[in-house]
Amino acid sequence: MIINYTKTYIVLITKENYPVETITFIVILASIYMGIKLIRLMYRSNLESYKTIFVALMVLGLIFVGLEEISWGQWVFYFTSPDYFKETNLQRETNIHNLKDLHVKFEYLRVLIGLGGFVSIFLNNTKTFKYISAPFVLSSFFLLITVFSALDVYNFYLPDQRLLFQVGGFWWFFKFNMEIIEMLIAISAFIFLLANYRRLKLTSN
Repeated sequence: MIINYTKTYIVLITKENYPVETITFIVILASIYMGIKLIRLMYRSNLESYKTIFVALMVLGLIFVGLEEISWGQWVFYFTSPDYFKETNLQRETNIHNLKDLHVKFEYLRVLIGLGGFVSIFLNNTKTFKYISAPFVLSSFFLLITVFSALDVYNFYLPDQRLLFQVGGFWWFFKFNMEIIEMLIAISAFIFLLANYRRLKLTSN
């Protein structure tokens, strides 16, 4: 009964242009801003070039993800998807991550982000990865991202394995909570960049 009661609200807040997606986009914008600040500070601090390049690539990735999140402006300007995307996009939107041939690859990418985050935490105190590693506080975020993303891949994309969470109607839980996982990834990126900025700022003063 509780699940049926809350299901309506979870489905609602994870729709396009509703709270979860809007928050995700805002956090991505904040992350891009923080990334640019970190790049500038790294340049002024004469850090190794590979660290600045790493953050720059991360910022470019965030710009791409942000544009994908709003379907390259479709959910801002409300233009109609071109015929190509109507035919090849699972949600008939103007974006790449929902293309039929690429969608599953982005699901695996979420798993890699979670696992990569854990590795980054263990490298936090090494000189080589100083200022480009994740703080321990993000461990719970990376755990949720990894577990939920892996279960989503297992439940929806591996052949003949779809029954795992369909018993009791739990399939919808993973389907709509992946929007929340995307929000957690955006928040993780912001905290990652903010923590490294503050860490470098303290040593630069």
